[in-house]
Amino acid sequence: MEVLQHFSHKHPLVFIQDGPGPETAEEEENEACYCYGCKEKVEGSRYYCITGCKFCFHKMCAELELGLEIDNPIHPHPLILLPNPPFPENKSCSCSLCRYECLGYVFHCNTCDFFLDIDCAFLPLSAFGKISLLEHFSHQHPLLLIEKPTERLLYGRCDACREQLSGPIYRCLRCLDFGSDLHKQCAEDPPLEINPPFHPHPLFLLPTPPNRHEKFSDKCNVCNRTCSGFVYHCKPCDFVLDIICGFFQLSTITKFPKLKHFSHQHPLLLIHKEFNQVFVYPCTACEQALSRGTIYRCVDCPWNHLTLLTRSPRFKIRNGVRTSICRFCHGPFTGFVYRCDSCNFDLHVNCALLQLYNAGNFHTLQHFSHEHPLIFNENYNKDVNSHCSGCRKLLSGPFYRCMDCNSFDLHGECAELPLEINHPYHRRHPLTLLPNPPIHPEKCSCYWCKIQYEGFIYYCSSCDFGLDPENVSLPRMITVASHEHPWILLSMCISFICNFCGTDGECAPFVCTTCDRLVHKNCISLPQKIKTRRHEHTISHKYFLPEMQFGKWECKICHDEVNTEYGSYCCSASGCNYIAHVKCATAGVNWEEAVEDQDERLKEPLSLITDVIEEMTVGEETIAIEIKHAYHEHSLIMTFVGDVEEDCVCNGCMRSISVPFYSCKECDFFLHRLCAELPREKEHTIHKHSLTLIKMNSYACCVACNRFHHGFRYKCKRVSCRFEIDIQCSLLSDSLMHPSHEHMLLLTDKYKGNCSQCNDKNRLAYRCKERCGFALGFECVTLPLTTQFKYDKHPLSLTYYDGSDPSQLYCDSCEEERHRKDWFYHCEKCDNSVHPICVLGDLPFIKIGNLQVFEPYPHIVKFVNKFWNSPRCHVCGKPCSGQALECTNSGRTFHFKCVTG
Repeated sequence: MEVLQHFSHKHPLVFIQDGPGPETAEEEENEACYCYGCKEKVEGSRYYCITGCKFCFHKMCAELELGLEIDNPIHPHPLILLPNPPFPENKSCSCSLCRYECLGYVFHCNTCDFFLDIDCAFLPLSAFGKISLLEHFSHQHPLLLIEKPTERLLYGRCDACREQLSGPIYRCLRCLDFGSDLHKQCAEDPPLEINPPFHPHPLFLLPTPPNRHEKFSDKCNVCNRTCSGFVYHCKPCDFVLDIICGFFQLSTITKFPKLKHFSHQHPLLLIHKEFNQVFVYPCTACEQALSRGTIYRCVDCPWNHLTLLTRSPRFKIRNGVRTSICRFCHGPFTGFVYRCDSCNFDLHVNCALLQLYNAGNFHTLQHFSHEHPLIFNENYNKDVNSHCSGCRKLLSGPFYRCMDCNSFDLHGECAELPLEINHPYHRRHPLTLLPNPPIHPEKCSCYWCKIQYEGFIYYCSSCDFGLDPENVSLPRMITVASHEHPWILLSMCISFICNFCGTDGECAPFVCTTCDRLVHKNCISLPQKIKTRRHEHTISHKYFLPEMQFGKWECKICHDEVNTEYGSYCCSASGCNYIAHVKCATAGVNWEEAVEDQDERLKEPLSLITDVIEEMTVGEETIAIEIKHAYHEHSLIMTFVGDVEEDCVCNGCMRSISVPFYSCKECDFFLHRLCAELPREKEHTIHKHSLTLIKMNSYACCVACNRFHHGFRYKCKRVSCRFEIDIQCSLLSDSLMHPSHEHMLLLTDKYKGNCSQCNDKNRLAYRCKERCGFALGFECVTLPLTTQFKYDKHPLSLTYYDGSDPSQLYCDSCEEERHRKDWFYHCEKCDNSVHPICVLGDLPFIKIGNLQVFEPYPHIVKFVNKFWNSPRCHVCGKPCSGQALECTNSGRTFHFKCVTG
């Protein structure tokens, strides 16, 4: 056994040869360790501490000696091995070659402040070929040729074409300024001057777009992409081509003739289909993405179109933006329109052609329920998002559509229902098909009025008897695995209460004669056990529950009383009293049938705390007072009590820090205890997929509150799903009491109104349980109840109504008018009243100091606070009086919205 006593560790290290890997993800997580030298994950052979402290080395890193001096061909001076970068702890150090942060051993040149991490220091010479330096016009330093870059070296984009780095590249080892990364082809091949035949003047190669400091809209005149790299430019005409169109594809673009089209004043350039990937805008005629087929393009203005379309003799074609909608798909117009002037009838190009191509299959129907003829379409268009006017279900399959109005569609089977039937449930009279139940008095208590039924119904007006078309032909018997006896159809319509869900029924129920139960047909298929995203345990169906000794059973979703004499879903976990109405638990898509054999034992969710270094017992609770967290390299120590500096924010939720919290002694890193203990995976009521807790350096927009934020966030595990929610919104419960309203508020993801405070429309909202019309969006719910203000030494409280004299309703910060019903922050001691945005700013949860790259701006920008000096924005000229962006190259300041649009 090979043993090493390393200077960096107090215990002996044992050398372990390659062995079999872990069989499960859990074992892999437990066995994972990181090299003390290079800070990379160790796999295979290693030096390992046998005492169990997870201290390990790669073999090569362990055998390096401090002070080792090497000569590397990419640098003229000797490099010396150091255990850590020679900088203060709050200053980061990056490898001069790969540009990743150096966290462990590093080779350093004292003369030049040049650094190489372990991986880059020992790259084979074949990666560089013959050491070659290039003096390029776009950059102030020589660029090193890397013939065979590793994947690690290809992080980033070429500064010329702005495509992902690949193949041989040139790189500057002295700085990160623009022009420091170039594809070999982009650096060597493009000429400094070109003369394209479609432009009268020569174009000159520039390293950056000419108008980058004045505006952010330099666009290539061929592909209409925003230019952010090398461009060819004509100064007299301000004509711009990016390097892709100006050099790499110029020969292909210019070999085809131009077209003079009736709808446009300039000639159109024909561009070959194999280069359509450069076009990011839709066709001006049909509005479809320019992804296939040869296209015509105007190089004198931003306008595109495809090959001329076959014309129907019934319509004229017009170009231009219209406010009307297509009579077939109900979508708005933004391109060419087929129009009949005499009828004011419009069709999208694609919808008109769809009907033209399918003309042989068309037939019309004059349905009794609608005044206009309906046109049949065999092929359902997935872009048509509508509901059937008969059964009220989502449209699918063959359907009929009214082309004269915008709101009537029928499934093929709904349109072909018989107009009159004789049914055994009502033998005295035939039942007539009606488009809707007859209008009854306002306080009618019949079943159809009670459930507010809409849609086709078979009805007997003499007897006030109605039958849903879905219940016309029911099976005589249904057998399901969740019930041991068959369900038998009761061949008569009766009023009943369903034993399964506890709601009314007014049609033939299904009966279990053995259990003496009546149920709806739709309830038969509901599973015995379900997993809902509103509760951590599996919940099971019970037909009845004993009454509570004190109080009543309350549904945890709608908070109304649960009648325990009928069915409900409840939790059987020890000590858990979760219960829900059947209709509440199975509403929407956020539930699924539970797997029968799954382990019902409660499992503690795994957090991102990777190691507990020290614990303390307080009463019956054990508290970790020093931890290691997956998203920070140093140990974190808990603070229980004491004053906190005003500028300290939690790096997880980006809110002001408050006790108890964890902090790092080596750098400015803080985490609320709650944020540190967040589960790495969770489910949320408003999303159907599992979410993973992630930390990214870039900002994101929360789908719930629509705010931009840094810090931790939960992201959908599915690659194709873009759902992201910040910590604060993810922690809100399904129901809450808000100080601004007297009733309980319930979370819904199908809200169709506006927020009662800010009037913004959002489908995710908290609405009043008592249905009084009050609702709050996430942006208002998550406003902090107290906050600090730069011009007030006291904390300000969120206030919901101001009964002061209307002439005094002004913001003490911006001096703009306030409305008495608008929320505001108020200091009672100083009598300061301020708009929330004036206190919090546009970006209250962005980390000040973070660096960001915004296309097409060529330099790195930094998030800064400009509360005190308020410099003017370099784009709009207005003062930046809060959070803003500052260019790290020029020092110019911008509003966030001015850069991002």
